[in-house]
Amino acid sequence: MKHTSSWIQLSMAVMVAIALQTPAVANAQGANPVGFGLFAGGSIPIGDFGNIGGTGWHAGGLVDWKSPLFPVGIRGDLAYHKFGSKNNFTPEWINGTLNIVWSFPTASESVFTPYLIGGGGFYNKRGSCTNCGNTVIVSETKGGINGGAGLSVPLSGFGSLIEARYHLIFDSQAATSKSSFIAISAGIIFR
Repeated sequence: MKHTSSWIQLSMAVMVAIALQTPAVANAQGANPVGFGLFAGGSIPIGDFGNIGGTGWHAGGLVDWKSPLFPVGIRGDLAYHKFGSKNNFTPEWINGTLNIVWSFPTASESVFTPYLIGGGGFYNKRGSCTNCGNTVIVSETKGGINGGAGLSVPLSGFGSLIEARYHLIFDSQAATSKSSFIAISAGIIFR
């Protein structure tokens, strides 16, 4: 029993030491682990969704947390996507996602950092049909997932990013007719 309690005490001491060092490491590196940002870009419908929507645009905001000790962080996004009209129907998506961001380790003199991003969230599909006799408005919220890759570039006082992500929304009972699109974004993050 004494041997086990010694290990527990040693483990607790190591965990406290690491917890106390985390803010010191972040301050020594001069990096604020929390960032806020804006992004915008093109949205490209693919698969069955490409039959009802054309290429469009998106804009949104993000909150980002980067671990000062590990290459893993968390990002929350809120975005609005407006797609081009096809057959008098104009689809729109509003999504909120929570994502894991894994940054590739790079040398300190590296100008950019590549990363992988993926997660899930909720997607609200909206659309309106004009010239259909009456204006018809559709609105429903479904779950979805996303994944992609990007590059972040630290600049003076803020950072920039460019990324591409695939979004898959579970908006149908049929396995072959899920809505999906690719979002290509550029943005800035203030830390």
